[in-house]
Amino acid sequence: MKESGRINMREVHSEFAQSQYGEILSRKIRFDRYKLPEIDNQNWEKLLGKCDINNLDHILFTYGIANLFVRNCDFNEDEKELILLAAIIHDHGEAINDDINYDFKTENDEKEEKDVLKKITEELYGKHGDKLAEKINIAIDEIIFDPESKLGEAFNMVERIGYMRTAVKAWKRSKSVGMDSALKSNLQWLAENVSSNQIPKLIENSKKYPMIDWQLNSWEENISEIFNETPNNTFDKYDTKEEKEKRKLMFDEAKMAWEKRKKAI
Repeated sequence: MKESGRINMREVHSEFAQSQYGEILSRKIRFDRYKLPEIDNQNWEKLLGKCDINNLDHILFTYGIANLFVRNCDFNEDEKELILLAAIIHDHGEAINDDINYDFKTENDEKEEKDVLKKITEELYGKHGDKLAEKINIAIDEIIFDPESKLGEAFNMVERIGYMRTAVKAWKRSKSVGMDSALKSNLQWLAENVSSNQIPKLIENSKKYPMIDWQLNSWEENISEIFNETPNNTFDKYDTKEEKEKRKLMFDEAKMAWEKRKKAI
């Protein structure tokens, strides 16, 4: 599991992917809240891409983002390795616990996910004599489930970049489906929801982490369209009046942060 003194991340992923947990995760999808009932999982993956939608494929994609991210940060080699390790194992627990939508995840959900992740870690990697499980547990405790720590904050930004990438793809795809279709409306909803959740934090950290600044610049046209062209009836998709009002306020605040950033560039 180690290569030139460092953990071989591909081998870590391969061992998980070939396990019963990897098999389960390969059949699960992300962002199913926005999927129409008549669209099966395979076509949902085709629409937005396997690396965004398939839970197992998404792990390697997150690792790819993390790899680019740490190259442009002032972390030492041990810190970089821990962030990459967090990326390659962060969703293992979802083989047992479902991928809960960002809006609904509670502290109890986080605790359950952490416990499951540690159980899988011990089962798959505890047998290795190179203290791999020990390092994975450090990544779990100090990075994945501690977004306020130095390395946890960095990994949290990696995940936010990934979320935002899917939002941009959904917005683009909404332009190529039927003008009045329910699918178009749901893709716009996905883009609205994720942008409201992620843009303020990404902007807040964009000067600290060069990849965020670069990525936001590359998406400038798409993000501006999301904030300027999202239909008002998108917010009718939320279940209660209170939730609609909350989400509209979040959207407006994210839009203000985005406009302020554009003026400052």
